Amino acid sequence: LARNSSLNNPSNFVIDYQANFLYFCEEFSNRIRSIDLNSNILSTIVGNGSSFAGPDGSLTNETGIFSPQGLALDSNNRILYYSETLNHIIRKVNLTENPRRVFTIAGTNGVRGFFGENNSNASLALLNEPTNLF
Repeated sequence: LARNSSLNNPSNFVIDYQANFLYFCEEFSNRIRSIDLNSNILSTIVGNGSSFAGPDGSLTNETGIFSPQGLALDSNNRILYYSETLNHIIRKVNLTENPRRVFTIAGTNGVRGFFGENNSNASLALLNEPTNLF
C-alpha cells in the first residue's frame, strides 16, 4: 500500500479524476509513480532507477529517467508527458497501451543547449534542464 511505502523526494503531482489516479515524480529515485486512489496501491509508471534514458520505443519498466521534475496529462488522460530535467528531454507514454513505451517529443537525450525554437521538429531541439509542464 502507498501509505506504507518509502518515497524519495516526491513532487509535481497530476490527478486523473476519471480513473482516480495520482501521478507524481520521484526525482531522486529516477521514477514516475502512481497511486490508485481507490485501492491505495503504489505503482511505477516509468523508470527502472537508472539515469540512462533508453531509446524511443523502450518499455517503461526497462528505461531509466534522469531527475523527472514535470508532469502533464493530455485532455483525455491517456498520454502522460514528463520532463527528464538532467537528460534535457521531454517524453511521453500512452497510459492505455500494453506494454507501455516511451517516446521523446522534444530535446536531444543528454545534450544541453538552446536551439530549435522555430524548428519544426521538436525532437531535434536542444533544451536546458526542462522542468515544469502544464
